[in-house]
Amino acid sequence: MQKDSILDRAMKSGFPTMVKMIPIKDPQKVDSIKVDVQERLEKYKEVVNKLQEEEMALYDKKFTQSELEDLLAFYKSPTGQKFVRCTTEIQRELQLITTQKYMQELLKIRLK
Repeated sequence: MQKDSILDRAMKSGFPTMVKMIPIKDPQKVDSIKVDVQERLEKYKEVVNKLQEEEMALYDKKFTQSELEDLLAFYKSPTGQKFVRCTTEIQRELQLITTQKYMQELLKIRLK
């Protein structure tokens, strides 16, 4: 699965940085700390893999194979790529607008 290889690469590339960030007072403990961090990363990876399986099952449940192929084609298109890039920014801006402009109004409705 491609996601596994991406996750593996991210974990491997970030591992040395993670270990360097840990304040280690006793240099003799570096190896045991590396082992501990690696074990934790492996457990994290197991959970992420389980979550990916759950996600795939949900997509299988909600979409046909043809619809999934349509979605993939969309996300590979320039518009789909732009959608992916902009979605987080749009959500962040909408949250800010909600907080700044509408929170008081929403709270009044909720508190009635």
